[in-house]
Amino acid sequence: LSRDRDVMAEVAKAQELELSQVAMLFETASLDTTPPDAADARAAGKRGSVVPKSVASEMLHIKDTLDIRKCKATRQQDVDAILSSIPDIDKFNSKLKAILFDE
Repeated sequence: LSRDRDVMAEVAKAQELELSQVAMLFETASLDTTPPDAADARAAGKRGSVVPKSVASEMLHIKDTLDIRKCKATRQQDVDAILSSIPDIDKFNSKLKAILFDE
């Protein structure tokens, strides 16, 4: 919980300072549900890894429904502290999606 809170605090502080952030969980192209041809990927200098369709679908669902207001913690005080540290929650959500999904 503490680590998650620290990460969210860092994202919120970076947003406040208008710092550019990127955290890529998967390559954007890898969320395409059609697997790329590995030989073409190697020829283009890209990794040939493919995200399974089930993972791609789940990641797209997360992207569509991600909202910091839905965060959970063991103690309600921690949720309240996280949310109260974010001045503009809608802007934070947009920025978080941009960081996580390279938008």
